[in-house]
Amino acid sequence: MLINGESAGFFKSSSVIKQGDPLSPYSFIIGLKVLSRGLNAMVEKKKIIPYGLPRNSMVISHLAFADDVVIFSRWDTKSIQHLWDFLHTYEYGSRQRINLCKSFLFTSRQMKLRQLGLLDRLLGIKQMAFPLHYLGCFLNNGCKRISHYQYLVEKIQCRLAG
Repeated sequence: MLINGESAGFFKSSSVIKQGDPLSPYSFIIGLKVLSRGLNAMVEKKKIIPYGLPRNSMVISHLAFADDVVIFSRWDTKSIQHLWDFLHTYEYGSRQRINLCKSFLFTSRQMKLRQLGLLDRLLGIKQMAFPLHYLGCFLNNGCKRISHYQYLVEKIQCRLAG
């Protein structure tokens, strides 16, 4: 350790970066990059089949914003098992834990009760239903109506009036 440019001995380091540490944001960004690249690799290796999108459209396996990550996948058992195994490996390697109390599962309306039960046993994550607000945006898997976006219009009007 150097103090005012002169050697002043050593200090014992620890392997854990805690919240508030100046390096914490950088380690988080590096960890999220690892998660993102890992999910993309799983899709490229066809271990995770992404959620169905129109033909010739861009494949989106996940979206990330700060500490929120949304992962898109088909429900098939192999995809879910590979995804779950990858997430556990990521947890172990990064020391970042997935908070299952804050995690949600959204499924298609066509999913059968038997399939839902299997997902529940495999993952143990709560199921949520559309519509909902996520990061200030309205999400719905049905027809879009003007009334769904009225809150955004009102927010913008308040800002313009201010």
